Amino acid sequence: MSKLYYRPEIDGLRAVAVLSVLLFHAKFEFIPGGFMGVDIFFVLSGFLITSIILKGLNNNSFSFIDFWERRARRILPASFVVVLCTLIAAYIIFLPSDLIQLGKEMASQSLFGSNFLFAKQGGYFDTTNDLKPMLHNWSLAVEEQFYMFFPLGMLIISKFLKNKFALILWLGFFMSLALCLYYVEISQRFAFYLLPFRSWELIAGALVAVHFPTKPFPKVMKESLSLFGISLIFIALVFYKETMLFPSYIALLPVIGTSLVLISSKTTDTFVSKILSFQPIVFIGLISYSLYLWHWPILVFTNYSIYPLYDYTLMMGVGCMALAVALSVLTWAFVEQPIRKKTILSSRSQIMSVSASGLFLMALIGGALIYTKGLPDRYDAQILKYSESVNDINPYRENCDKPSISNINSSDVCQTNKDAGKPTFALWGDSHADAIAPAFFNLSNKYNKNGYLLTSSGCPPILSVENNDPVYEYNCSEQNNAFLNLLIRENIKKVYIVSSWKVLSNKFDEIESTTEYPGYSEFYPNLKFAALAKTLDTLKEAAIDIYILQNVPTAKKEPPIMLALQEKYNIENKYAIDIEDYENDLNNGIGAFQEIYKGDGIHYIDPRPLLCNDEVCHTELDGGSLYYNKSHISAYGAELLEPLFERSFQE
Repeated sequence: MSKLYYRPEIDGLRAVAVLSVLLFHAKFEFIPGGFMGVDIFFVLSGFLITSIILKGLNNNSFSFIDFWERRARRILPASFVVVLCTLIAAYIIFLPSDLIQLGKEMASQSLFGSNFLFAKQGGYFDTTNDLKPMLHNWSLAVEEQFYMFFPLGMLIISKFLKNKFALILWLGFFMSLALCLYYVEISQRFAFYLLPFRSWELIAGALVAVHFPTKPFPKVMKESLSLFGISLIFIALVFYKETMLFPSYIALLPVIGTSLVLISSKTTDTFVSKILSFQPIVFIGLISYSLYLWHWPILVFTNYSIYPLYDYTLMMGVGCMALAVALSVLTWAFVEQPIRKKTILSSRSQIMSVSASGLFLMALIGGALIYTKGLPDRYDAQILKYSESVNDINPYRENCDKPSISNINSSDVCQTNKDAGKPTFALWGDSHADAIAPAFFNLSNKYNKNGYLLTSSGCPPILSVENNDPVYEYNCSEQNNAFLNLLIRENIKKVYIVSSWKVLSNKFDEIESTTEYPGYSEFYPNLKFAALAKTLDTLKEAAIDIYILQNVPTAKKEPPIMLALQEKYNIENKYAIDIEDYENDLNNGIGAFQEIYKGDGIHYIDPRPLLCNDEVCHTELDGGSLYYNKSHISAYGAELLEPLFERSFQE
């Protein structure tokens, strides 16, 4: 297969891309948009692969076998080395639940499908991703999926629709972009991770290869285009943040910027191309693939190792990046280069055999980690008890949380004790209500009562409030209206309201209609307070007694992991939450509301007597974790909170 002439400025762009991602992952605040370095990589990949294929097609030398051999030599050996080291480190460091997750990542990546796994598990910016050592492979999966289809498409078009090649690329570009812009509003996580919504970025690079193979530009135009392009890239990296909806129109900046630099910097006679061709920058570009592979596992294992002892600092990040660079240089010199130059695994059969064997072993080992449940025999019983608390959730969640609107309208929702007859109470709330539901099942059985379970994760029990989190799909307003109608229709006279009351101070910024709160919005400090007051008044008008549980304390780190690692490291002081932090949360949320909204028929329940002392709030009791994550009570914790509601069940 034909080779392209070397352009050092492309390695310079690779350096910009990989350093952006590294600095973002290492939490350097001056580059909040560093995650868009991946978008630069996508454009470069589309450009290079199209240029290679076009040259091969024009010379009648293109071969799929050659193409895939080049890809195998380029990506797999270095990846296998990093995966092997990751596996060894995880075996030593990881708790079983995290080793199971690694198994899933390995198995999915062996099929170049890890982006599907991560899309299913949540958003890219979720804090839980900080402990997933192969998360960064999602972008490599997207590229490989593109490479599976794009070369074949190019070959077919070149044979039958050669004159329409550019037009078809433009159609693909705009279709994918339109799909991305449409679907990111529906599900950001799928739009972020999956090829149909990202392929326009790779096609952008392909369009540059098709339209500007050798076309010269006047010096002034080249300087202008390259400066404008690099400016767009740095605007995206420096001024945009992960909290913005992405990928959306924002992604056009690094894509257009990279395309303009590629178009205008084919020689080193522009200011931008000279900077990008500076030898130290080029070298970073040369090792960029290995650097991308190494940096994230190193950060993950560093965070995991220090988790129960220290908080992450930027100096730790600097150390991680230095180690990543050192390992990348070694990998580039002793793995990447010899294999690409065929001084190692010189024949096609050798590299293909090693590649197939490596992928098979990844799948096999990944499956084994899942099947063995993370090799729990490595740890003693108490460590396992703590670590397994991540799965100690409400056992009824799968069947009960987020009932459909039609089921709510027909009152076909979960009940806590059907044998006790018609429901007389309801538990209404978000995922925090779902978490504490086991307490209500137990109390219902103890006192022979029955109640409705009206929970919808992500949706606070406040009328006319919508959760606008772009990662997950919610329909809070409609569900809460349906819940309210059920309460009134079924003549429920007692409702327990449970939520993360931080909703009153942050996160939920959109109230559907301020016109629904005359007499409220003037009195309450913000519309969310007004919305909650209106909701409670609506319940009181229906003669419903209201019990509001103040939010349980929120931890800064994951209690099951903290407690397990403290046990592993023989740290005696069990992880706890500072009482002042908790009370600040209360005072900025439900505590402040409680000072304003009082009266008959409203009861505020304080969890502090069971969870806290004068200094801390506990995350552990009698060898069990009270939490399954930072903010949600475990099923074990829910049972310990039963006394908070017992008096109302006795009435």
